[in-house]
Amino acid sequence: KGMIDHNSYDKDNETNYINYHHAEINRELVDYYRGLISLRRNYEAFRRAVYTDVSFVDFKNNPLALEYKLKYKGEEFVVLLNANPKLNLDVNLPGGEWEVLIDENSAGVTLLRTISDNISVLPSSGIVLKKK
Repeated sequence: KGMIDHNSYDKDNETNYINYHHAEINRELVDYYRGLISLRRNYEAFRRAVYTDVSFVDFKNNPLALEYKLKYKGEEFVVLLNANPKLNLDVNLPGGEWEVLIDENSAGVTLLRTISDNISVLPSSGIVLKKK
């Protein structure tokens, strides 16, 4: 009692209730979620890939970070998640140019910027990259 439950998936409706009347108050968050949904709708890789299409990378210096690479029907993505609230996640990217589709501020299918070589993922955030 009095503690936050970080795993509420099996709780009652009152605990997990989403108040859609607050959508306007939380406009930035709603738009971000719309962008994530748009990414999934527009790229079949995020709906149809099988286990062999995905490869994971472990970060020994940051156990709260995750990278996975997704290759599907000629498209290649890198998804970087950094759940560490204090450390940046610095990653050397596979060769080539990468389009940033999702970062800590924006989500969707619109190109935000193009990068190569390496990227730094801010604490408690994530990035989705598509190979150019």
